[in-house]
Amino acid sequence: MAPEASVPQQVLLGTATPGGGFPVYGAAVVEVVNAADASFLLQPQNTKGSTENVPLLEAGKLDIGLVQGEVVHEAFAGIGRPPARLKIIAAMYSTPGMFVLRDLREIGLAQ
Repeated sequence: MAPEASVPQQVLLGTATPGGGFPVYGAAVVEVVNAADASFLLQPQNTKGSTENVPLLEAGKLDIGLVQGEVVHEAFAGIGRPPARLKIIAAMYSTPGMFVLRDLREIGLAQ
């Protein structure tokens, strides 16, 4: 009798709305992970993004979620809510992206 093929464990990855960076990043991770390990099947799911991914993770509706640092910081710190019991497994970016403005007086917008 031939051995049964094992069914891979499905792992759901929450990304964000189409057109942004999270779905693109998530698709690349899904492709690489699924090619490297057949014991589980990583599947992307479009969501509303970071602010939806945290509650979906807490409710057990996502296994992994892509979340901006500011959002997860507030969740971990319990700002406006009970502290989250989630874990960071990897950082996607080494630093946050920011808009930076020079002194408003130099551009004539303040006195």
